[in-house]
Amino acid sequence: MLKTGIAGLGWWGKELVRAVYDKSDVIAFVQAVDLNPDNVRSFASLHNIELCESFETLLESEDIEAIVLATPHSQHVEQIIACAEAGKHVFSEKPLALNLREAKRAVDAVQHHNIIFGLGTDRRFLPAIMDLKAMMENGELGRILQVEVQYSNDNMSKGVTGNWRKLPSEAPGAGMTGPGLHALDALVNLAGPVAKVSGNLRQPFGSEEPLDAISLRLEFENGITGLHGCVRGCPRFFRVAAFGTGGWAEVRDFNELHYHKSDEKRSAQFYEPGRATQQTLETFANAVLHRQSFPVSTDSMLYTVAAFETVIRSFETEAIIEVPSL
Repeated sequence: MLKTGIAGLGWWGKELVRAVYDKSDVIAFVQAVDLNPDNVRSFASLHNIELCESFETLLESEDIEAIVLATPHSQHVEQIIACAEAGKHVFSEKPLALNLREAKRAVDAVQHHNIIFGLGTDRRFLPAIMDLKAMMENGELGRILQVEVQYSNDNMSKGVTGNWRKLPSEAPGAGMTGPGLHALDALVNLAGPVAKVSGNLRQPFGSEEPLDAISLRLEFENGITGLHGCVRGCPRFFRVAAFGTGGWAEVRDFNELHYHKSDEKRSAQFYEPGRATQQTLETFANAVLHRQSFPVSTDSMLYTVAAFETVIRSFETEAIIEVPSL
């Protein structure tokens, strides 16, 4: 069992705890720190978590081997580096960083200190996504020509998430830093590094309202083209698709995989919902316990950050911009 601390018990921090509490035999949250401890004291007690005085207390604790970061985006890099220097394995919620230069600092630190590092891009761990990727890699869809993604939700407009997510310093590109980044990472997972991108961001009610629409056109290094859409303010919608010379396959609503291979009837597979977050945390825990690498490589993490940073730049001009190499 990996005894773990968590920094941040806001909306998503609580979701991470709930994902494994009384459900996992490989990871348990036993300590936590939050900027507003009085607001989370009952939650911590209910989940057998000791509240610590500060992040530094977590770093110095001998009762935990790893720390999970569910803190504002701009804090991730410095906290990852601090964990690495303290000898704590670290799992950070996305984004790894808001630009490639800072992301490389974090990756350099965990590699220098030989620390296991995991990232909360949990859409990669959806069974439907994993099967879609296997179909692509096994050639079941022929030569892949295009990948597409649409991920939208109304978490912000419903007030589910923290107000800090409205700050441009924490969420550049509006919805691109939230569901948009998950969608972008889904495409990087399936098609690899992005070579070029052009995009536009529309905020019809002004930048103060969490209501916006994003559309991107992408070209991957391997020649595959991509389409990306994200709307903040409508009920949750998720779709990822791949189109090849031998067929197409589409993940719908997280837990359905529909596909049509050449000369075959359309088929579909359905999966048990709601375990991707638990599986992501358990994958990290098993990597630490067995001293293995987290299955998402740091290069792949950096590819997403490089593409994300370029997307934000593309919003300013809507021109086609090349993504910098690592």
